[in-house]
Amino acid sequence: FTGFGHRFHTDDPRARTILELAAEQGLGGRYLTVARRIEATLRARLPPHLDAVIIALKAEDHYVRVYTEKGDTLVHYRFRDAVQDLRGVDGLQVHRSYWVRRSAITRRSVKANNHVLQVGNDLSIPISRSFQRVLDAGGAVPAAGSTGTEFDRDMQRHG
Repeated sequence: FTGFGHRFHTDDPRARTILELAAEQGLGGRYLTVARRIEATLRARLPPHLDAVIIALKAEDHYVRVYTEKGDTLVHYRFRDAVQDLRGVDGLQVHRSYWVRRSAITRRSVKANNHVLQVGNDLSIPISRSFQRVLDAGGAVPAAGSTGTEFDRDMQRHG
């Protein structure tokens, strides 16, 4: 929500109120702590116009291409460190050079025996064989041709 994790507008009274209410109800805990740390670490490296939810990472030599809901940019950062910074996010590494947020995956397909994840409308991410088992064990990803309803049902069943 607005003001939470934003590096320029850090004191949004709406965010403060919601966080205070969550604390009063005992709803903060570990997840809120992790969320605050994630927001402060990797997103702080993004240019202001791309400050949004991180949906994928791609290793490019000594840089990481960070894909957000608003676009992508290269950041001088080790891929391993970027993935570590996102350890509290429901995402996973699907290739030695790619990490993806699970909620950003729109479908999974196989083309010429190559497994691919579609993220948004224009980003295709390869799944390597070694990470395919991890992806399969971690829950459902929509197959090509499946509907959102089927995907939602699978996500509930597999967590």
